[in-house]
This record gives sequence, structure tokens and C-alpha cells, in this order.
Amino acid sequence: MWWVSVAHAWELLGPDAVGTGRTLSASAVFTPGAVPAGASSRSEDLGAVARETARELREQVALGSPLGTPGLFAELGVDADDVLATLDLVATVAEADRAAPHPRLEDPAWVAAHFDAWTWLPDREAAAARKVTVDARIRLTSYAVFEADGGPARTATLDTALWALPDDEGDGVPGYRTRFTRMDVYAGAFAAGGAAEGHAAPLVWLSRADANQALLQGSVVVRGPDGSRRTFNVHENNGIAWDPAIKDPNRQARFWYFREVEGLLGVEQIPLRPLVTVAGDVYDLGLGKLVALSWEEAGAPRMQLAILADTGGAFEPNLFQLDWLAGTFPTMAAYQAWAASAPGRVRASVLLRKEGAAP
Repeated sequence: MWWVSVAHAWELLGPDAVGTGRTLSASAVFTPGAVPAGASSRSEDLGAVARETARELREQVALGSPLGTPGLFAELGVDADDVLATLDLVATVAEADRAAPHPRLEDPAWVAAHFDAWTWLPDREAAAARKVTVDARIRLTSYAVFEADGGPARTATLDTALWALPDDEGDGVPGYRTRFTRMDVYAGAFAAGGAAEGHAAPLVWLSRADANQALLQGSVVVRGPDGSRRTFNVHENNGIAWDPAIKDPNRQARFWYFREVEGLLGVEQIPLRPLVTVAGDVYDLGLGKLVALSWEEAGAPRMQLAILADTGGAFEPNLFQLDWLAGTFPTMAAYQAWAASAPGRVRASVLLRKEGAAP
């Protein structure tokens, strides 16, 4: 491994890359290790997410954005070019192997020969503070996009709207967006007689439970009364952090405004694919990291490669957990049936292209 570990302490970053005041040694979280055993799958999907994430990462680097940095890996001698070289290798090999019976990204020997691994040791102090038990493994939760019935107008059952960004948002500068909590919006802030009447448009009407689920998951596929299917994704939030201590979604102050999109989108509208995408702490881990998740299933090693291309309020900051994109499900029961067989804790490693490795 050709990156040099240096003795620094990284200040953990929270919402909008603002420092939290807590420092952590990068080498205490990531140590040189071996690529996990087991064959990955879905190389074509992995390549698609790698290509789109590399495109977005290059834009963030050019902008000088915090999303364009390698996060705490900078303290280990890794820079954005190393992350981009890793994503480019994944995208190139996946595209070349589209018609191959045995794609190289699904060959454990090829992966081990072309990538170095940093073993992830979860941040136990932060996990304990949130009453999460971890060992050498990270916590792996999952998230999904649910289908829901919806309509263009409010009804007795479709009584909660997904709202578009308020009309006073200028050049990314928030106005009404940051003035209201979720409770304020639900109480009618943008409705007739509300404090900001008419300044935001309802995109679609859902049941309260489905609206809260969309806010939690970040996306929803709405089945219209005419048989149409429309996808909505979070756009901007109200600047209030998600509070893990509040379990009632109606009392959670954090609120998201939505927009209609084509497909599933992650950070900065990166197109996502199920099972090869994870959400996590993009500021501290760094956008675009190639992650190897490994666990045992029926006594045999399993491994799945995924790209860190999404995030959420639970990761501001969070160095003990990832959220695995499961896919789109027609009902909660269908998702729960899938989740019942998914691992809850996994060993995780960040993979970076070996120096000189080529397709």
C-alpha cells in the first residue's frame, strides 16, 4: 500500500460540513487490511453508479466544495485523485465486461489484485452515545423507496402534501424554507390562511403515513388514480438536524421539500442503483468511496461492493454505520421480507485502486 499514514486528528464534520468540535484520529478508524473474501455481484450496476459518482465528484472538486475532498482519508495521504482513479477503474471495467460471463469485478482474486483495502473500525464512542452496539463490524441498516397511492388534490385519506421548494429561494439562498418545522408545514404554513400562504406548491397528496415515510426514505414512487407512476425525491431541507431521540415522525422538526425526478437519486442528484449504493457520512468518509461489505451466510463468506453516493440526517456525523439501498417495494411488508435476510452488522473496508493498477 503506497499511501502514508500521518499523525493528525480529524475534526468530525456535521451538517453542511460544519465542524462538530470533536476530533478523531483517522488511523483509529481505518487501518491497512486485506480485501474481504467472497464474490461480489451486480458489476454493471456498480459501474453505472461509479461513473455517475465520479462525474459529480469532479464537479465538486472543481467547485472547491467540501464534498470534493476525501474526508478523513486526507489524513492518511489519500486525495481526491485517488478516489477518482478508483471510481474510473470500476466504471471502465464494468463497461468492458457487460457481456462477459464472469465479470472481473465479481472475481475475488481480480479485486484483491487491483485494490488496496482499509479496514473500517467503527467509532465506538459515538455508537455508545446513540446506544448502538458495535464490535469490529459496522452497523448496516437499509433503506428503500416505497410505492404509495397519491393524487393531485387533497382528500379525506390523501391529506398530506409533498411540497416543492418555496418560491423565494434565490440562487440557493433559503427564505421560507428554513422558517418552518415539519409541524409548522403540517399545520398549514403554506395553505390558505397560513403564514406563507401560496409560497410553495403541493406536488402530490399522500396519506400522512406515506408522507412521513417519504421524508424518512428520501424518495417515493406515487401511483396515481389514472394508473400513472411518478417518482419524487428530496430537494432541500429546512436546515434543522434530524433528532434520533424523537420517534414520532409527526414531531420530528426536520423537513424536506421535494421535486419530481426520473429514477432514484442520491447526493447532488447522483443516479443510484439498488444493492450497489450505500448512504453514509459523506463529509467525513468522503463522497464516492468504494466500500466492501462482508459477512457470513450459511457458513460461507459473502461480499458486496457498493459506492458511497447518498447520505441522510442520521450521518451528521456517523462513523459506525452505513445504510444499504434495498430498492423499490410495493409495500412495507415486501420490504420487511427482504430485510429479514439482510445482515445487520458487517465487516467493512474501503477499497482504493492500487498504484499502477489498470483494466
